Amino acid sequence: MHIITNGFEEVQLFKISNSGISHYFRTITTAEAAGALKPDLQIFEQALKTAGADAESSLYIGDSPEADGHGSMRSGM
Repeated sequence: MHIITNGFEEVQLFKISNSGISHYFRTITTAEAAGALKPDLQIFEQALKTAGADAESSLYIGDSPEADGHGSMRSGM
């Protein structure tokens, strides 16, 4: 599993580490690192590249139809 987040890198990494769930995720792509916010296609493409994954075999789960749904569908997930 992988994470794509619009949050600031330092804050998100702190939250994920301190929540005890970091071991579930192979990569974490932040908007700060990707230089783009969801739903911008760039953050989804960066996440796929970092994860070594292809969109066709990836499933995206999010809580915002606008930010998560539109971007992930445009990326081919």
